[in-house]
Amino acid sequence: MLSENSRITNRSGNFKRTVGTTDGRRSRQQTTLHIRKQRKDEQLRNKRSQVHIMDENNNIMSMSNVLRGRKATVADIPQLATVITGSQSTVLDKLEATKCLRRLLCKERNPPVNDILNCGVLPHLVYNLTADPEDYSLIFETAWVLTNVATTNTKEILAEGAAGPLVNLIVHDSPDVREQSMWCLGNIAGDGVEARDEILRHSPFPHLKRNLEKPSTLSLLQNCLWCISNLCRGDPSPDRSMTDPIVYELAITMDKLLGVSDNDEALNDLLWAFSYLSRGDEATINHVMGTGIHFKLITLIKKKRPKVLMAPIVRILGNFVGGNDNQTDCVISAGLFDCIPILLASTSANVRKETCWMLSNIARGSPEQASQLLKQRQIMESLVDRASHDWWVVRTEAIYVITSLLQSNIRTSVVVPLVAVGGLGSLVRFLEGPCADVGLVKDVLEAIETILDFGMKNTEVGFTHMLDEYGGIALIDGLQEHENEEIYGMAVRILENYCGAEDVDENLAPTADSDTGAFAFGVKKQLFDSDGVPPSFEF
Repeated sequence: MLSENSRITNRSGNFKRTVGTTDGRRSRQQTTLHIRKQRKDEQLRNKRSQVHIMDENNNIMSMSNVLRGRKATVADIPQLATVITGSQSTVLDKLEATKCLRRLLCKERNPPVNDILNCGVLPHLVYNLTADPEDYSLIFETAWVLTNVATTNTKEILAEGAAGPLVNLIVHDSPDVREQSMWCLGNIAGDGVEARDEILRHSPFPHLKRNLEKPSTLSLLQNCLWCISNLCRGDPSPDRSMTDPIVYELAITMDKLLGVSDNDEALNDLLWAFSYLSRGDEATINHVMGTGIHFKLITLIKKKRPKVLMAPIVRILGNFVGGNDNQTDCVISAGLFDCIPILLASTSANVRKETCWMLSNIARGSPEQASQLLKQRQIMESLVDRASHDWWVVRTEAIYVITSLLQSNIRTSVVVPLVAVGGLGSLVRFLEGPCADVGLVKDVLEAIETILDFGMKNTEVGFTHMLDEYGGIALIDGLQEHENEEIYGMAVRILENYCGAEDVDENLAPTADSDTGAFAFGVKKQLFDSDGVPPSFEF
């Protein structure tokens, strides 16, 4: 996978002018690091606080020699560690000492993680994970302490060999132990690929699958999905031999969640897991699409489920569309184009950007797919608007869709419908922006040249006057000073070939329609029929 910067730098080189059914597509790159640990940390703090209150109300304090009935402080950590590590300490004393550590770690600001680790207690905590299964309270509290430590000191936990015992606890008889162990593993896996792979060495997915099949509580299911999501995340992706068995169980779980209210958090983690599992080659995409999830995703968009779900949904659909022609056709047939206006109108800039990315892959697909996209007037109008008036990252992706259409095998049928919805203006406005991507600037100039060339050869007056109205001639004239020789050459060629000294006869200048105010270009006024289909042109 390429990094975000490498992705943008290499994109033109990898895809420019390549318009085959597969090679012409821009492959999906992992662009965001989605750990979501802050949300889990907040939940963890809240949960600890509640249990802390319960313990205080019930006066469950048995280490009279250490605390003498008072609340533990950071100064007591060495003595608490002595109780946990002591060979003569009872299980009950170890349990109470571990609870005290957990309460200290529930502090929202500056929890004393290092104070605890410096006492040398970590190896003993890891050892206590393997205590007698009947001592589930000790195991549970220990896993809880390690969960909090894992938010900042993952490497230390792994170095003590905690991954294996935690994976084994996923199938413990106690639901609380299972849930806390999955929570801890999710935090560890979220730290990066190296930590994730250490957990994967212990084959956690069969155990996680069992919890998906029969979750004791919705809370346990949420943490199970959180853990799976982080175990599937990262580059390179986990080997399919590990993850394939869990794909269909995730699809079944999704069906269950869709029938439950107040489940958006669990559904969000599940969808992110699918977004990671659907990255890769055609076989990988096929395996995930075999669950029929694309139909469910389209339905979720149409129902306008919470915004938080849209980001992973668009990522999954984008992965599917980035596959082969058959996979792209399946997504389109499922009703994708009906959803695009909803996504392009999202309040999330990331969703709008990812949607444009997905459309660019369709534009770079087969001629039939590009034609289907072009027929969607509402989408084209919204796309041009995004290319002209949005955050720069969104505008960039929208421009890629427009330039891809104008570089495709159907470019001659693209020009008039695209100009009709303001496409030329969006290209010109893009040249006004702070684009440092030389390849993209060249693509935009090439697109403008394609429009001007078509207009010169196939209309009475061409599109040069429109280019001038948008301020494009002045902008292109300024590009003659560009440091890149190719951009300089393209600017000179456009000015000489289409914006020469000889002015077009004023009598042939485009006139405005008295009803609509739109320009007439010497071609059929009706650019789309009643079904939104662009007409064919005979020249």
